[in-house]
Amino acid sequence: MGAESKIIPIEYRELRKWKYQLTHRYNVHTSIIVPENISSDYIYLRKSGIMTISKHYAWDGATWFPDFKTIIRPSLVHDAFCQLMEEGKLLRDPYRKKADKLLKDMCRAEGMSGATSYGVYTAVRSYSKLHYGV
Repeated sequence: MGAESKIIPIEYRELRKWKYQLTHRYNVHTSIIVPENISSDYIYLRKSGIMTISKHYAWDGATWFPDFKTIIRPSLVHDAFCQLMEEGKLLRDPYRKKADKLLKDMCRAEGMSGATSYGVYTAVRSYSKLHYGV
């Protein structure tokens, strides 16, 4: 995500089981290039890195941090990548580390401080190494 990237707003609502649910489809250009298009019930990832997340997709926001405004959109995209990995549609190695870095970069683009975004990154990397070894 370069400095010239336009931040596209998302619309969502809060839920009980999940914290949030998209009220409209969301498209985002990520820096994660994959060898083939990947699709899931609510997620479509193009080879070019463009991700489409369908209306009604639900996610839990930031697991290890408060849901600051600067982490809502990044947590949506990160959770979608993690779901593709959980479903076996995307390899954890090397894509988990790339998704974690994208989360940090998106948090910074949203206006999160460097120290806080690094803390977010450190938390997700620690979780990934502990639970998945990657």
